[in-house]
Amino acid sequence: MSLTKKGDSFGEIVLNLNWNAGSAKRGFFGGSKAVDLDLGVLFELQDGYRGVIQALGNQFGGFHSEPWIELSGDDRTGAVAAGETIRINGKYFDRIKRIAVFALIYDGVPNWQQTDGIVRMNIPGQPEIEVQMNEGRNDRRLCGIALIDNVGGQMKVTRHMQYYQNQKPFADDIGIFLRWTAGSKD
Repeated sequence: MSLTKKGDSFGEIVLNLNWNAGSAKRGFFGGSKAVDLDLGVLFELQDGYRGVIQALGNQFGGFHSEPWIELSGDDRTGAVAAGETIRINGKYFDRIKRIAVFALIYDGVPNWQQTDGIVRMNIPGQPEIEVQMNEGRNDRRLCGIALIDNVGGQMKVTRHMQYYQNQKPFADDIGIFLRWTAGSKD
């Protein structure tokens, strides 16, 4: 899908992740463990600056400052009605080269079918794009959902829907090469 700006901006582009909080699995020693899904994006700016926005490593970004992409917070349970949201400041879309949207099973057994995970993409003036993550490989923790490219000032959104072990092979696959280090949410 290709989109053209209305006026001088794409407005506020909103990505949202929701999943089923009841997706609990029995642990090895009993008890249950809810699945913790995270929404994230890899990005590359026109000047070559690259990075990741995600709860892991507390990389929440900034809406009014570079990279103009911000994660609202981290829902570790799936019980927050609003889920997890990333906002992209479309006023600065001309400075963004590309964005790659992903969801990550941070904690819990990777079972995409039982998460009921849904990512919604809202771009002003366009119908909502909804992607269900139910076709995944249960031996992979990351779902590469979509690519958002700046093509001559127009926004091109492409469905990706491929599954990876983690962020690094996804980033390498789409050509956003980063130096990765282990991170945590604590």
